[in-house]
Amino acid sequence: MKYAVISSPSEFPDEIEIIDSLFKEGLEIFHLRKPDYNLSQFEELIEKIYEKYHRKIVIHSNYELIEKYNLKGIHFSLKNINIKNLKINPARKYSISASFHSLDEFYKYGNKFDYAFISPVFNSISKKDYKSEITHDEINKFLKSEKKQCRVFALGGIDENNVEIIKELGFDGFATLGAIWNKSFPKEEIVNKFRRIWKIVNC
Repeated sequence: MKYAVISSPSEFPDEIEIIDSLFKEGLEIFHLRKPDYNLSQFEELIEKIYEKYHRKIVIHSNYELIEKYNLKGIHFSLKNINIKNLKINPARKYSISASFHSLDEFYKYGNKFDYAFISPVFNSISKKDYKSEITHDEINKFLKSEKKQCRVFALGGIDENNVEIIKELGFDGFATLGAIWNKSFPKEEIVNKFRRIWKIVNC
């Protein structure tokens, strides 16, 4: 099961040092999402991350940077993509992923992507009013059905206390955001938090 971390949406203390530490601990997929960053700020952040980790970075905007920095992939939400016009080049060297908030969206668009997030699986940690509306029984049936057209990652409210449930439900992977990017944690605790989740996943 793959474990992805989504960046803090805004500037975060010691962010680059933390990102590099997560990669050193074994992070395979890092989703870089900075909705308020312009192209220059976004590019500056990428350049601060060690080049050897660039092939593990998926970007949520400024897609023109994918080849310049040899990044892992690009990620869409239904708000910033015209599904009808999405053409996937089989010769491409990067992944294409998306975020969905219902199983109906998966049924309609899942075959367009290499993998996709569905959220929230649990009540969100970073967005207090973002509550899960999909039952685990529905998810389990969906993941076992032929309607699952791409790899499915869980998102929303996941931490070391419930990641075992994600494994049991049969997801192909999951992502964390609020569990990692907590400004009340010292950077050492953020890395330890990742380490604990990573250990559970790989048991």
